[in-house]
Amino acid sequence: MLFAGEAEMIVRLQNVNAAMFVPLAALTMFRLRLPRIAYTIALSAVGSLLIEVLQYAMAAGRVVDMDDLLLNTLGALIGATTAHFCVATRPRLNRAGARMV
Repeated sequence: MLFAGEAEMIVRLQNVNAAMFVPLAALTMFRLRLPRIAYTIALSAVGSLLIEVLQYAMAAGRVVDMDDLLLNTLGALIGATTAHFCVATRPRLNRAGARMV
């Protein structure tokens, strides 16, 4: 049985877990020049797993949850895919802008 507002808090927490890795994956694609989405997602999944292992090892009142790992990886997928799309369409946009001038 859920208390009042608990379901809303769970959904917010899941959204934050997914959103947290979107910029990290996008920066990985842009800055490290890693054109492969799968590599970026795997790197993000390993990083998320490392966070969960550290939470378990520290036992500092944090809950280790596989949902966090899955949602962080989903966020990485969204960020890497968005960055890949931006990089793939940028040359076309630059050429189209040059013709308009």
